[in-house]
Amino acid sequence: MRRWLPTRDFQWNSSTGMLELSKWAFPRCRDTAVGCPNTQALLAMQQPSASGKVTFPGNVKLDSWVLRQTLKRYWDSQVACNLAGNCPVDYHDLKFHHTATGPCGTRYYYDAYEMNTLNRLTAEHANRFSNQLLFLGHPTNPFLAYSVEYDRASVDPTYGLDATGTTTTGSCSAACTKLSTTNVGGACCACNGVTKRYARSTWNANTYLCM
Repeated sequence: MRRWLPTRDFQWNSSTGMLELSKWAFPRCRDTAVGCPNTQALLAMQQPSASGKVTFPGNVKLDSWVLRQTLKRYWDSQVACNLAGNCPVDYHDLKFHHTATGPCGTRYYYDAYEMNTLNRLTAEHANRFSNQLLFLGHPTNPFLAYSVEYDRASVDPTYGLDATGTTTTGSCSAACTKLSTTNVGGACCACNGVTKRYARSTWNANTYLCM
């Protein structure tokens, strides 16, 4: 969504017991016709059918129930902080600047602007972004790898779980789980050192498993 305003762009669905995109998120998607496919694929991992099927580095298997419970706990913290007025943030736009090698794959850097303007935010204002990352477990979640330098913010998502950040082993993609809007079914992959082939998951059309 090119911003971090979680209580505007996301919502908790009490009926499904899952975090989902709000109606405010879709106009912010890069491709509004598709509707933020990578984000939707990540949110789809809350579904019970994904449990035990998604593999992360270190051969860690997804427990979708734990994921839902953790997201709910973080989400409640974000909502409470916002309601108490303890998590101020400036309405902003994040514009992609560059990528660089990070500790878990590719680190993405974004310049910060006042929303709908070309006015750069100051470092003081950009530092407030972390107030809106409680819903992802900031500051205790080490995998977020969030940082801000002056007015440029960066995150380092797990490789495979973004469009271009997957490393390779020879000619094979080195990711046990890969998100892609392009069909990579049958493509070579390496999961925990074992060479296999990608197959589309049963719960999301843009999620592929190395199996």
